[in-house]
Amino acid sequence: KVPLAVLRAANVKQSDVPEGRGDDEPANVPDLDGAWVATSRPKPRRWLRRLEIRGSKVVDGEGQILHLGRTGDCWCLAEGVFIRTGDEMVRYGSTGSAVTWLRASA
Repeated sequence: KVPLAVLRAANVKQSDVPEGRGDDEPANVPDLDGAWVATSRPKPRRWLRRLEIRGSKVVDGEGQILHLGRTGDCWCLAEGVFIRTGDEMVRYGSTGSAVTWLRASA
């Protein structure tokens, strides 16, 4: 489950966070388009180390294709909630872990 404080900040209920590695409901998220590289320490699991986002389509660090969903004021992917804060993007997972990304340099 996603931490309660994160859900409250994003105005989302736990029951609204999709389960599984992808969400079937597409989201319009052009401000997330591009490559994102995880900056968290320790390094997150391999699939979370790099994300390529184009619209609702996401290619993870293992080459799997996933889809972002929109819930409240945040995006959902793989049982986690994404929140964009300035130049960073943070994903709070169902275990309570947080992964932070920065946009990859061109």
